[in-house]
Amino acid sequence: KIRAWLVDFAKKHNLEYKIDKTGNVAIFRPAAPGYEKCKGIVLQGHMDMVAEKGPGSTHNFDTDPIETIIDGEWVRANNTTLGADDGMGLAIALAAVIEPTLQCGPLEALATVDEETGLTGASNIEADMLVGSSSTTSPSPHPRIAPTLKSSLSICTAVTAVPTSTWASPPRPS
Repeated sequence: KIRAWLVDFAKKHNLEYKIDKTGNVAIFRPAAPGYEKCKGIVLQGHMDMVAEKGPGSTHNFDTDPIETIIDGEWVRANNTTLGADDGMGLAIALAAVIEPTLQCGPLEALATVDEETGLTGASNIEADMLVGSSSTTSPSPHPRIAPTLKSSLSICTAVTAVPTSTWASPPRPS
């Protein structure tokens, strides 16, 4: 479902995209005018999440949205995991590739598969999937990706709550 939503997102915003044999999706935004000679940057997140719920919860992760609760300055999920490390990583990447005022070189939003249970997407990504030479990842990069991208910087780790001062509602798949 998420892979199809990402492809629809790319099409809706007239962005090129690739899907590799493992199921990873890369969405490409060209450089802003005047930034064509800048190196590309890959913003990476993963499509899966730890789907855990508390005792007595009837939440169905396949059909129910995550119910968020604002608790003071924090956003948390109601009796389930929040999915913040993957959700926020992808939301940031997708927001960046469609932000018209962002003045930078080319951007790539990379969504990898199966991070939570085996790093399958990161472990099996092929060198020709990406163009960028620098990476920011969520969570930290797998060793096979880092040499391909030449550098990496961890921007997000698994969390169960997020401060509201840094939170915005990303588009959700319907």
